[in-house]
Amino acid sequence: MRNEELYQTTVRITVLSEQKPQGIPGPLSWGGGQDGTEMVTWQDDDGWYGCLQGQYKGNWSEGEDQGPFETREEAEAELRDQYEESQEEVPSNGLRDA
Repeated sequence: MRNEELYQTTVRITVLSEQKPQGIPGPLSWGGGQDGTEMVTWQDDDGWYGCLQGQYKGNWSEGEDQGPFETREEAEAELRDQYEESQEEVPSNGLRDA
């Protein structure tokens, strides 16, 4: 169980993509908005945690919580590496092979 008070005082959201992901709130939000990826890091009782979240082709997704790490910098470095690896897998035309 996450320590919500500690989370609220230490949470940091960093945009990794060129643009911040933006959804369109409401029942007509599917498929709308702007694609992008963010990295979220926070401290808990036993260390630092983080996850990637974002929007791709109008669909919001949030990765699993990862950690604990000894420092925020270690968590951020791991998440940046994962983000950069995921970008290498997408061809320049933005289409993935089926």
